[in-house]
Amino acid sequence: MTVKFFDFARNSYQYSVTFKFDCLDLASIKNLTQHLLVDKKRFAIVSKDSQDKAALSRGEGTEQGPLFQLRLREDNFVLGVGWFVGYQKWREWRDLLIMDSLPVLNAIPVSFVSQLSGQSSVAIPPDKVKDPSKLEWMAPLRKLLGAMVPEEMTVRSNLFSTLSDATAANLVDIWSAPLGQGAGEEAISFTYRRAVFDEKLSLEQIIREHCRRSDELLERFHSNFLALFVDD
Repeated sequence: MTVKFFDFARNSYQYSVTFKFDCLDLASIKNLTQHLLVDKKRFAIVSKDSQDKAALSRGEGTEQGPLFQLRLREDNFVLGVGWFVGYQKWREWRDLLIMDSLPVLNAIPVSFVSQLSGQSSVAIPPDKVKDPSKLEWMAPLRKLLGAMVPEEMTVRSNLFSTLSDATAANLVDIWSAPLGQGAGEEAISFTYRRAVFDEKLSLEQIIREHCRRSDELLERFHSNFLALFVDD
């Protein structure tokens, strides 16, 4: 199946492993920082983030130097990239950093993990958004909204929805909102979270499977949902 993926050079991606309590001690954070910054040279600088926790980064967030970052907290491991990083590049870099971090991550039992989360956000320019009044599949929704509010109050909107399976082990969050007053741009975020795990597996195994499923669902979201109202 051909995947239709939207990227107007302002996508961002994030992958996080959240623990039920403080599982990364100072020695683990220090050793992992040295391994990634000094030995592997995956990052250029290390600093403290707004919460005084370790943040490793490379790039300034420009087209010539996109931002790649890892934030380490006692209860959280978060990889992220900013604008100008393509989807395939993000996947390759995420998988590489997870592989580099396995000596630390695999020492943590799966039963200590609270949640795995893969998130993507896409900024859609106003000229790429299809005219809702011309989309036949939106006619029932327009009729429903028209029964509640006047048409002039349906020009701008936002969306938040959480979908899950029967056990709430797998969850998808979708939200959209205007990026700025009068800018006309829309930011749409897609997150796949997993909160229940097979404790017979290693942390590496559950992360790899979650990444695979996260990518699959994100591609379906772009191909089958965004394509309904976004022009490429």
